Amino acid sequence: MQTDGGNVLPVLMVEICSTKYSGPILKEDTVRFLSILMPCKISVYKKNDGKTYIATMNAGLMGKMFGPLVGETMGHVAKTRSCSSSWIRASPHPR
Repeated sequence: MQTDGGNVLPVLMVEICSTKYSGPILKEDTVRFLSILMPCKISVYKKNDGKTYIATMNAGLMGKMFGPLVGETMGHVAKTRSCSSSWIRASPHPR
């Protein structure tokens, strides 16, 4: 990738969203502002050491800051993402 400052190593952003989890939050006016956190993102990026890395936000921890509805919902998101991302550890990383 080319930027004003020169070449930047590749970054791939994967966005995942499920209305099963986002629906209850988006229905509640008091926490609807949290739509800024949706969809959940997974970042796959390369560093200068040549290795590829994967990063995610700690949804469970982040959710606890916003009360029981969001905390419980984001806790489910974290568990689901943890289970569904097991393929990442088993698959070869992109080059």
